[in-house]
Amino acid sequence: MYIENNSKWLFKYMPFNLNTVKLLINSELWFGKPDIQNDPNEAEFILNYGKTVQEKSRYQFHIDEDFKSIIKETYSGKNYPTGYERIKFEKQLKERTKEYLGICSMSIKLDDILMWSHYADCNKGICLVFNKEVLTEKLFGDKAMVDYSNTIANANFSINGNFGELIYDTEFYFTKLDNWAYEKEFR
Repeated sequence: MYIENNSKWLFKYMPFNLNTVKLLINSELWFGKPDIQNDPNEAEFILNYGKTVQEKSRYQFHIDEDFKSIIKETYSGKNYPTGYERIKFEKQLKERTKEYLGICSMSIKLDDILMWSHYADCNKGICLVFNKEVLTEKLFGDKAMVDYSNTIANANFSINGNFGELIYDTEFYFTKLDNWAYEKEFR
């Protein structure tokens, strides 16, 4: 069957293995954590202390008691942390932020040799084809195309009761560095 590479389809390049068979049998998609993606900067951000970030996106997450104590220790009597406190705080903040994210990537590119080699087991896998309209209606909502930029997202952090909130200058979940632009990624 020939499929024309137009805006109607999304392509999911993957290895052909037991997990793929399970996905097909159960009609499921897998959403992986940011830290297991091949992009080391996936869902990454630069925390700006004391600088205003022009808001384009917000991400809210639950703060447990352990993290509350880290926040209290880090900010005790300070506007923003420095040195080891800053490194420790940022590491914990990023881990907790990414803990709730899942990523399912597809592409608008059909028959791209790099996509086959990077994601479909060195050209030995398969490529699943999805109707973009049906899939985005069910899963993605309004925004699903990844934007490519030469910078990582900037963010400010605030706490409101049991919730932490990151305010981003880009839609960080839908922004990747320019190096990945060849993928023409959809999420």
